[in-house]
Amino acid sequence: MIIFNYDCCCRSKEGNKISGGIPTEIGNVKSLIRLDISNCSLNGTIPTELGSLNNLKDLDFSSNKMNSSIPEEFYTMSLEVLQLDNNFLQGTISSSFSNMSTLQVLKLGKHIDW
Repeated sequence: MIIFNYDCCCRSKEGNKISGGIPTEIGNVKSLIRLDISNCSLNGTIPTELGSLNNLKDLDFSSNKMNSSIPEEFYTMSLEVLQLDNNFLQGTISSSFSNMSTLQVLKLGKHIDW
């Protein structure tokens, strides 16, 4: 179960084995600051709709089964933390990556298709 708590954060209970994809409706939660759904069994693509979350600072999808490229929309976000390691991401990292001037933590390691 994904939990939305009082400080506009969203997190999962670590290792709770949520399965399936991330719904595109997550892009409607405009006040979201932190989204941590690591160590679950999520698969599919990373929704481009996350790029519309202007308040999002911390995004952790690590240790899932996501099998898409990093959406171009991510490169215009004001993320401070981006953790996508231990997935099945594919493709290349866009040259737009250099626009992520607020990024302090980046974890992209251990991808099967890279």
